[in-house]
Amino acid sequence: MDTVEPGTGLTPREKNALRDTWAVVMQDKRKNGFLFFKKFFEMFPKMQGYFKFRDVELNDLEENATFKLHAGKVFTQINNMVENLDNVPELVGIIKGVGSDHAPNGITAEAFENLRDAFLAFLVERMSATITPFQKTSWEKVMGVIVALAQDGFNSAKGTQ
Repeated sequence: MDTVEPGTGLTPREKNALRDTWAVVMQDKRKNGFLFFKKFFEMFPKMQGYFKFRDVELNDLEENATFKLHAGKVFTQINNMVENLDNVPELVGIIKGVGSDHAPNGITAEAFENLRDAFLAFLVERMSATITPFQKTSWEKVMGVIVALAQDGFNSAKGTQ
């Protein structure tokens, strides 16, 4: 029987599903970073306006140095989250830190929901041939946790709890 971890609401089996799918994504970190952000900006075009590469065409982002640096940082943070699924205090700190880091950027807390939606769409699209329904629901579940904690960190930094 799978025991739910109280800090994340995830079972060991769900954590393994996350690790397995993320390992596939990380095999081509650069390309997948580009494809994720392309999906994000296709779904939520106004969000690109918050970045230094706001005036770069979507198809040109992959070669933009500022974009590549940011996409790499985002995927490194997601990787840190996946690596710390069993270390709840560290995981919570990472996620809330991401939220608070974005507080000065002029976005709203809802931007994290947009990011979740785009990430899940990217993941399903990119792994359509191999992702299982269980892996998909595991990602949906963890992204709900990530959004809630990131928004908490964001709101704390903004002073709008």
